[in-house]
Amino acid sequence: MRTPDEIQKTADVVGSRRISLVGADLRGQTLTNMNLANAQLSKANLKGAKLEHANLDGAVMEMANLRGAVLKHAQLKGAKLFMAKLNDADLEHADLTDAYLGKADLRGAKLAHCNLSGARLHYADLRGCDLSKAVLTGADLREARYDEKTQWPLKLVSPELVGAVLE
Repeated sequence: MRTPDEIQKTADVVGSRRISLVGADLRGQTLTNMNLANAQLSKANLKGAKLEHANLDGAVMEMANLRGAVLKHAQLKGAKLFMAKLNDADLEHADLTDAYLGKADLRGAKLAHCNLSGARLHYADLRGCDLSKAVLTGADLREARYDEKTQWPLKLVSPELVGAVLE
């Protein structure tokens, strides 16, 4: 298991763009304030990890396990989270501008004040999510699944009109 100190020291030497944590076991690790912009984190296990205020802009996190992770105020602009497991993750105040969340599982995720402007959520699972205070300007919700517990911003009268599907 990689330690946060080891990751930070390596990033300081070669830059976060060169960091490869593909398939790494980082369960429960504290990575708060860490700069992992453009890092490779596909299939990484970040279950319950603390990533508050982390810079994950442009990070590739495809099929990563982020269940129950704390990503409050994290920067995830342009991050690739295809098929990521974000069940019950805390993304309050996170910036996911232009992020790709195709087929991501966000059931029960906390998305209060989350910026999802321009985010692509094709086939994402939004059942039980509270999006009532999220910014969805330009978000692509085609085929995103939701249920009666999903809370939408008050101004979004009909999620079906933007392609979301009620399950």
